[in-house]
Amino acid sequence: MKKPIEPSSQSGVTLVELVVSIVVIAVGVTGVLMAIQFTTGHSADPMLRQQAVAIADSYMDEILLHSYDEVQDYDGTNEDPSSELSDYTVQVNVTEIDDFGPDDSMTAQKVQVSVQHDSYDAGFSLTGYKTKP
Repeated sequence: MKKPIEPSSQSGVTLVELVVSIVVIAVGVTGVLMAIQFTTGHSADPMLRQQAVAIADSYMDEILLHSYDEVQDYDGTNEDPSSELSDYTVQVNVTEIDDFGPDDSMTAQKVQVSVQHDSYDAGFSLTGYKTKP
């Protein structure tokens, strides 16, 4: 004669255990997906910053290659670099400094080039000096 199987000796999971495991897995997957979304949404930031650095460097090179008197012509420049880079705005400020150098006896122009992207929160600013010969 066969012995009947008692309910306590059966293997498996209860409905409560199944629901708890589904909730735990759902919370874990949600966390992973939020991390992926955050990373994807901010992955363009380094590229935008590098492009802003390149634009600022290009403007600074162009301005400082001019003579001392011509540098002042760039003061107040506020423009888009080109049609391909229309999301960027470049602003140039030039100020005269009378007490420049180690003994404050030189005259110089402080050139500040700021580049801002329309969708990027932080801009980039570059500062250079052109001394009077």
